[in-house]
Amino acid sequence: MNTPIAPDSSTSDGYALPYDPDKFAARSGEIELISQKVSIRQTAGDHPITRPLVEFYSVLGQGKSWLLAHLHNKFRHDPGAASSVSSYRPSLSTLIDLRDFPVREKAPALLRSLTDQLHKQLDEAAAGKLPVISPDKSVEATAEALGKYLRELGQTWVPVLLFDTADRADDEFLDWIEENLIYHAIRDDTVVFVFAGRTRLRWTKFEVRRRVEPRELPPFDRPQTGEQIERLTEGEKPSDEVTAALWSYSFGHPLTTRVIYDALRRLHPDAPLDNIKARETDIAQAVHGLIERHFLSPVARPELRELMWDICVLRKFNVAHLREFTEDADRSDAFYLEIIRTLVASTLVRWSSKAGGYMLDPVVRRIMARNLQMREPAHYLEQHKKAAAMYEGWIDEHPRNAGDFLIERLYHQSEVWRMQGMPDDEIASRRIKEFQAWLNRLREEPRVQWDLPDVARTLDERLLKRGKEDVDLRIALGGLQEAARPFIAQYA
Repeated sequence: MNTPIAPDSSTSDGYALPYDPDKFAARSGEIELISQKVSIRQTAGDHPITRPLVEFYSVLGQGKSWLLAHLHNKFRHDPGAASSVSSYRPSLSTLIDLRDFPVREKAPALLRSLTDQLHKQLDEAAAGKLPVISPDKSVEATAEALGKYLRELGQTWVPVLLFDTADRADDEFLDWIEENLIYHAIRDDTVVFVFAGRTRLRWTKFEVRRRVEPRELPPFDRPQTGEQIERLTEGEKPSDEVTAALWSYSFGHPLTTRVIYDALRRLHPDAPLDNIKARETDIAQAVHGLIERHFLSPVARPELRELMWDICVLRKFNVAHLREFTEDADRSDAFYLEIIRTLVASTLVRWSSKAGGYMLDPVVRRIMARNLQMREPAHYLEQHKKAAAMYEGWIDEHPRNAGDFLIERLYHQSEVWRMQGMPDDEIASRRIKEFQAWLNRLREEPRVQWDLPDVARTLDERLLKRGKEDVDLRIALGGLQEAARPFIAQYA
């Protein structure tokens, strides 16, 4: 179910920044995706759009609203611009923020906003055919008429309808929009719809669902972060060292990078990007404020906020992990399942079939863990020690899952070594030696012989087939893969 998040969760904390085209960076792939769908209609002929409904989804602060504002600017039609009227099927765009229309009772206002935006961009003849919102006509009939009008308009124009913050509308109203507007507009594949929100949407009609193209909005890589910093500094290209330093705190999360830069510019206006390592206290304070007031804003209960700081070192979790980390073994499974449901409702946590557990959003987890390491290094170290000991105990208790537990234990133990000052090359070497020792121990343990094929299959999947996806193992991945191959060949 899509339960709307409280209205003040992203608007009253000071972190919702208005779109600025001069500060907009990267996202060329997403822009190209929509541009291709528009351009197919702007060539001669009557070519349909492949999958004309696009969903952009990601954790908060990843730049969804800026992307939709940028698309709106790109495809909006200016009747007074000479170049725009010469296009074959010119584009036009509307932008709806569903924070303003979260429930079914807001349907008339939503339709009025759509028709008003269309009217301003259309020529007189096309605008004259727009459905009229009237109290004598049901809102459902008006929405259906508008959908059919858009479908017909798609023969001479390329309408692009953008809906932002879809997570702020409830399921009932999203279903209403789908049934009464989108269903009637989309069936000729001539109208582009773009939705953005923190989670995937649930489409109920097959004719709509089969036209959906979901696209998770990822964090920026280092070059894209460098491009963002260059835009923020109004053209001053950062060095690779500066980009790498900022990326090590934000992990490519656009809002976090912006918050760090704004804090440094405020505190050190003459040279905000000089000597960044010496300014870690300023950075840690700025990012901690962002986490507490923005990331964790959907989590109302203080004890759950504290729990999220404790478990941000974990790459996945379930009831057993929460019981271990809260150190409250007497609580029922139902108690911990209710905690998980609350965290999932915040959109910061989701189930991962691939990982086999619940996950704090990866980029949020890395930002929180890094911030915890900077502010409370002793607590950060203690949490990794606790996790390594937990997984080591589980290897003995549940040998069938030893492959998965072993990989997680190696990750946490490596963080312990890193916090103790061990160089990366020595960490990689010790990680591989420990891994080989554990495999030999499993081979020699009589009671686990029946479980070895399961262990081998897990290692094959996680190390050989998906190893490159595991950025936390990268410094020793090759060695771990080579150590695992004989074991996998023998037992898988």
